[in-house]
Amino acid sequence: MDHEIVPLERKRLEQSISKIGAGVADAVELTQKANELAARSESILIRVQQELEELYLSLAKEDK
Repeated sequence: MDHEIVPLERKRLEQSISKIGAGVADAVELTQKANELAARSESILIRVQQELEELYLSLAKEDK
């Protein structure tokens, strides 16, 4: 009877380990996506800021 319990317990442990591993992999993937999104957002903000600065400078030149 002990021989039947051990494989069942091992299978449950393996399933638990697999589930935890999948959770870790998901968290890593989400972190990478969040970092990529932050980098893209920063790039867009920098570009838009430069465009606003150029527009502001062109308006200032027109006023002179």
